[in-house]
Amino acid sequence: MRWLRYWSVLAALALAGASCGVTAPERGPLQVPDRVIPDSVNPTDPEAVFADRGECLLAVGAGVKVLEALPDTSAQETLRAGDVITSVNGIPVGSLESLLSLTADFRVGDLVEVAGVRNGEPFTAGVSLGPAPEDPARPIVGFIPETKIEAASPADLSPVGDGSGVAAGYSRPVNLGGRILRFNPLDSSWRQYPGIPTSRMAGLGAELYTLAASDHPRAVLRMGDQGATVFEQPSDVAGLPAGSGEIVFEAVLGSVGGLLLISARAPGVSEGGTDDAGASSGETTYLLVGADPAAGEIAWARPLPLSPRGFPWTAVSGYRSPAGDRILVGMAEEDPALSARTAVLTYLVMDEMGRALSRPGLEDLAAAGVVTGWYDDDSLLYVEPAVVPRVAVWNFSSGEHKALLAMTEEEARDLRLVTPVGDGRHLLRIQDSGVTMIDGEQQAVVRPVTRGCSYSPIGGLAG
Repeated sequence: MRWLRYWSVLAALALAGASCGVTAPERGPLQVPDRVIPDSVNPTDPEAVFADRGECLLAVGAGVKVLEALPDTSAQETLRAGDVITSVNGIPVGSLESLLSLTADFRVGDLVEVAGVRNGEPFTAGVSLGPAPEDPARPIVGFIPETKIEAASPADLSPVGDGSGVAAGYSRPVNLGGRILRFNPLDSSWRQYPGIPTSRMAGLGAELYTLAASDHPRAVLRMGDQGATVFEQPSDVAGLPAGSGEIVFEAVLGSVGGLLLISARAPGVSEGGTDDAGASSGETTYLLVGADPAAGEIAWARPLPLSPRGFPWTAVSGYRSPAGDRILVGMAEEDPALSARTAVLTYLVMDEMGRALSRPGLEDLAAAGVVTGWYDDDSLLYVEPAVVPRVAVWNFSSGEHKALLAMTEEEARDLRLVTPVGDGRHLLRIQDSGVTMIDGEQQAVVRPVTRGCSYSPIGGLAG
């Protein structure tokens, strides 16, 4: 069965145009040389990658292996079966996806320098990019590829700032085994963040923020810093209701544009001022606040309305769109008498100015399933609750719903979450047994991500 999986994956790559090979339309399937097979690791086989070592391990992209340089290409003259390509023109490539992303920026006929490892020794070679058979305008290197995956311990990773993969736009921090790691799912590259994970963190650009452990009601901490950013009480902030008391930050939910999105509350102050105990009187207003951590200023505050049952809405989750100009906010009911919140009952979408964006079907999204992020910049992914859950997408512009991925009972048995990468194609399937990347278009496993690690995405990021 392992051989069958190996050849089916290779065939799928070639037929879908995901491989970098160039073949004439009339030529039959190319045979991978036998000498390549023994040391070639099938990246879809977790047992081959992790070898049942029984510890928290990550799948790390170590380059793109050449299974065969194709006839009538420049690569045939300079590359050999078994070579592992690790960079193109000095830019690191850790996976097939990152190689394709990089070569898409060139033109057919361009000469590039590839570097990597051949028989255990470093090498470089010049390759003239050729045309893809299904799209002659698309440049390809000219070999049958396979991502080379290696297992690594989180303790062995380099700190953030020591480099990144090609598809850096899809990187996101995750809480893995009690560490904060920067993960690039398309490149299978990892970096360590400083700091200890908290229960509520969110990303803005390359930084992570959380509420600071401080007596100040509006103190935010950038992970890795010693000092907190304190936001002063605004006197004329847009959207703040008249008669509101001091704003108190409750959680960093995410980010939109260059602002952090923070859930907050402001007790109302009646004409009588405060009660005998010194507390503000009047009704509490629940808010969403757009805060600029670079300037240390609150840009706007938006009061949240009451739910249809008369309870206050409060924001509990946020998902930044891949372009960063919108954020989906999950809303729950707050029962002040019981100090309890429901699960997410509705969603709203906001822009960088704090304006709500109306779209068809948005009010029904919570009933459809559990939203887990943006599939691409115009659709959101959700998981339908069922014994065997299905994964579907809701189009932000049209309001249409489309089934995306069905799972077997075995796959769903220890399922915890399915979250999108944000590129409109790939998903991460998070199970108790490990994390796997899935190709949504091909309905196929791409590669394992982790094994034996507790894993949870950090909120507020693309996907």
